[in-house]
Amino acid sequence: PHHAHAMPTPCPRHAHAISTPQAGADAATLPLPPGAHASRKPRQNSCKFWEEGRCGRGLNCQFWHNPALAQRDAAQQLNEARWAELAQLSSLAHAAALLGRRAACRHAMARAKALLALLDADGAAAGVEAGGEVEDEMGESMSLTFRRGEMRREVTRLTAFTRAGATPRLGRYFCRSFVFSSRLLSETQQGAGGAAAAAAATAAEAASPSQQAAAEQLLAALRLTFGLEQAARLGLASVARCERRLHRMLSPQGTLRWERIFRTDGQPSALPLKLEVASGTGDWVAAQALAEVGAANWAALELRHDRVYDIFSRMVLQAVPNLAVIGGDAAQVLADHVAPRSVAHIFVNFPEPPHRAIGRGAGIDVESTTNALAMLNPSFFRAMHGALSPGGMLTILSDNKDYVRSLAATVAALREHEGGGPASPRLLHSVALPEHEGEPRGSVEGVHVYAGMPGPSAGHAVESKSYFDRFWEHGQHTGRHYLVLRRPA
Repeated sequence: PHHAHAMPTPCPRHAHAISTPQAGADAATLPLPPGAHASRKPRQNSCKFWEEGRCGRGLNCQFWHNPALAQRDAAQQLNEARWAELAQLSSLAHAAALLGRRAACRHAMARAKALLALLDADGAAAGVEAGGEVEDEMGESMSLTFRRGEMRREVTRLTAFTRAGATPRLGRYFCRSFVFSSRLLSETQQGAGGAAAAAAATAAEAASPSQQAAAEQLLAALRLTFGLEQAARLGLASVARCERRLHRMLSPQGTLRWERIFRTDGQPSALPLKLEVASGTGDWVAAQALAEVGAANWAALELRHDRVYDIFSRMVLQAVPNLAVIGGDAAQVLADHVAPRSVAHIFVNFPEPPHRAIGRGAGIDVESTTNALAMLNPSFFRAMHGALSPGGMLTILSDNKDYVRSLAATVAALREHEGGGPASPRLLHSVALPEHEGEPRGSVEGVHVYAGMPGPSAGHAVESKSYFDRFWEHGQHTGRHYLVLRRPA
């Protein structure tokens, strides 16, 4: 079953085969006992473990499983089947909505509501009480009530869209979707400019992608994984037009041309570009972009493909005109596809600490923030510095105070020239916020640490909670700490 840490949205290319179970079907009748064999007893002997309700071999067991005998984990299996169907229905509803198939979308949502009602009535999934916890896909405990709440958010979002009655023009959104390689760069490869060091390790990647190569890669991703072909067959987009626009949106070096991506009435955009790194499902960045229409353009950068599709879906369903979605490893994208000095503000919300096993309050070693598993290592800070325009800002928000303080120490040690001593200019300067916004919580070697939620001076145009913000809040982790940094002008 799919443990929905994030509700994945499918690419629309699979939606031509949309079909959903009848909304009135009783989910309790969905499965026979998992692993049961034919209803008539064959020649082989019965499984004694199955008769005791505890055979773990399922259909691989060579002894007969009587379907009339319930297993001890039957309730858990039933609820897992319900959650798996809910994830599928959410994906089908999103795909149907994107393709303008409102009846199919409503049908899927009706069935999802019926399943949610059954889960509410049971008050349990996987055999634990309502509000209890199970293991999610990241290995952390996630409340079942939170999972149901997130699914209801999706149903509400889709219901609002279907009531609007409009079929989205997908072409304009495809041309603001850029899916690059998801190959992760190690910290060693990130050092010395990311792509240059990776090239030394792999002869096939001896240089950054050219305009032609990058455009072909992006078009292939849209056709194979985003459903461009299917949308074109339905008259919702044009493959040829997307191909032409992708070429125009890339520089000869393969970097993104923000002013062309966000052209308005045929004129290049002169608005500043703001970038969120590791955007998750896109709730926060979509809200910020909508709040700054006409004032700034936004881009959401995310590694995981299912979340890239989620951001794309939100961009379309909410008709966000000033948002682009980028898929790929952040270190590689910043090195190869973001032009130097082209971003006005970078945001990193709820970055994952390098050692997740460290408990809150236990302290995080400064050295631990530099290991290869941590995204926010010194090399990545340098990559973000390179992407920022002079005077550009960087805001990092986390629920982990110790981790934020360790990042402050990392920033304090960075110098414009690698290996420079304490007298050398700092790479990034700490920003002193107005008293009515920031809640100071001390400083680390001159880098201010703030508590609470960032406000406009830290770049948050509107108060909005991301999926991860809601997740941690549900787990009673309500403390927030952040850094606000600036590239020297």
